[in-house]
Amino acid sequence: MKEFYVTAEDRKIFLVTSGCLPNKNKVLIFVHGSPGGWSDYIAYLKDKDLRSSFCILSLDRPGFGLSGKDSSIADLQLQAGLIRIAIERFLKEQFVSDRTKPTLILVGHSYGGPIAAKVAIDIPYRKDALFLLSAPMDSQLEEVRWYNRLATYFFVKIFLPKEIINSNDEMIPLKWQLTDWDGIWKFINFPVISIHGKKDFLVSFENVEYMRKKINPRRFESMELTDENHFIPWTQEKLIKDKILMVNSK
Repeated sequence: MKEFYVTAEDRKIFLVTSGCLPNKNKVLIFVHGSPGGWSDYIAYLKDKDLRSSFCILSLDRPGFGLSGKDSSIADLQLQAGLIRIAIERFLKEQFVSDRTKPTLILVGHSYGGPIAAKVAIDIPYRKDALFLLSAPMDSQLEEVRWYNRLATYFFVKIFLPKEIINSNDEMIPLKWQLTDWDGIWKFINFPVISIHGKKDFLVSFENVEYMRKKINPRRFESMELTDENHFIPWTQEKLIKDKILMVNSK
């Protein structure tokens, strides 16, 4: 594995890569939830089958890990823009030769789901698939919980780690920011695979039905896991890996 800092506007985005050789044109990109970091996907970065097929990239989103946790960006649009710029710059400067036309698979978990979706729409490369794992997409299903409100008070913040504060700052405006996301689905011209647990207690399973209504049915596939909760990147690692490899084999 290799580590990189990539500048996107005035931010440095920290990336960790695995299996990135000049002769590969398949790129697998992971976007973590809130809170979280690149290491959420370390098992995938180390997986020999994925490494043999992909240049794998996992990053710290702005406000987390080594991407500037002292300065958060509680804005889906701005985060997606910075992450897209960072990915494009990495591909052009560190990996992609003039003759290589990369093809991407993006994976976003939880809060990273809508960000990965916007990156996939905007980035000027072919997309084999977008994986949305336990992703919040329907603004009507998002509510600010009591502990989110509590964590906004100064006398509470002084006892919280910075990344928890940054995560809470992201959660507060998420409902209203997802409202602006409502129109992006018509721009999707690549496969979208939703994997969601029916016992998810953090992101409502009803988000799956929202995506089913919004996304072209020829582009949308849903994997509904009866006994799973919110943490499927870890509890369903094999299922996700096998599905990624299946998409890649088509």
